[in-house]
Amino acid sequence: MAWLDDDGEPSGTGGRPALGAIEAAGLVEAAAVVTRWYGGTKLGTGGLARAYATAVARALACLPTARVVRAATCRVRFEHPDTGTVMRLLEAAGARRGKLCYGTGVELDALVPLDVVAELARSLVDATSGRADLEVGEGRDLLPLVPPSGSAT
Repeated sequence: MAWLDDDGEPSGTGGRPALGAIEAAGLVEAAAVVTRWYGGTKLGTGGLARAYATAVARALACLPTARVVRAATCRVRFEHPDTGTVMRLLEAAGARRGKLCYGTGVELDALVPLDVVAELARSLVDATSGRADLEVGEGRDLLPLVPPSGSAT
């Protein structure tokens, strides 16, 4: 949900242009605050809108960004000999591995992109002849995507 505030400027000249610059950059989960001091020149509504949009666009151009996907908190249980297979499947699914516990079996916590959870669960069962199990927890998070080396985010 977008929250806009012109904070005393004419309606639609502050918040809306700033939000437009954020949307034009393709960003979500972002916020911008612009502070303006009156320097004696009246800009008019069009000039104000351009000033706010330009300020946000220039600030965004200087910031690093990260592409993210929604992910589920999962626990994978598997046998020791299946460790390499499970790790390869998690990597191929774009999952981020977390806490790893070795005992009579292995338990691994992972963040798994929501759109591949079901496919990963099937792949784990198939590749390990049913020895691996993927339990999907209640937690949801944002998982940064790592770009291929040499490319920009």
